[in-house]
Formats: sequence, structure tokens, C-alpha cells
Amino acid sequence: PLARAMIELLCARLRWVSGELGDQAFFGIEARLAKRLVFLAGVIADGSGWIPISQSELGEFLGATRESVNKTLNDWRNRSIIAIKRGGLRIRNAGALRHIAESHDGD
Repeated sequence: PLARAMIELLCARLRWVSGELGDQAFFGIEARLAKRLVFLAGVIADGSGWIPISQSELGEFLGATRESVNKTLNDWRNRSIIAIKRGGLRIRNAGALRHIAESHDGD
């Protein structure tokens, strides 16, 4: 039973890592960032919907520079897709963000 549980856990981790590498190979920064924000909103957002994460941390998660994350987030803020404050952000238009996350376009 323990060995089976460990194998299942390792397989789940391998699927997750493969998915992350596939995202980096096939999705542009916008789609990867949108996908990550949708995920994080469901996991760590507070009661008001704020996700406590820095742009540098998002860049590290995505294998992207803070500058490219900043540029994308500012564009989305200007389009009222997200709101930004120091140390976090909140999704304002989840439908638009999900649409971007499903996009296969490049940067």
C-alpha cells in the first residue's frame, strides 16, 4: 500500500512537471501568466480575491523576467482584467483571463 501511494504521488508530480514544461514550450508569457493566475486565485486568494504574490515571484514560477510579467500585468490592468497593488493582484474579469489562458499564441 505505501509503495503504491508513493508511485501514484511520483506519477502525479511527473504529470505536473510535464505540463509545466509543455506550457513553457508551447504557450506565450500571456497564456502562461493567465493560467497561473487563474490557478492561484483558486488556491491562495484572500476573501477579497487578492492574490498575495510579487511580480518577481510570478516571473520565477513562469521562467520569465519580472519585466515581462510587469508589462503584461500593466496591460491587463489598463484593460480592467486585473487590479494591482503592492505585493499582490486581484482578478477583475475572470472570463477574459480564462480566454487568454486558453490561447496558444506566442508572446
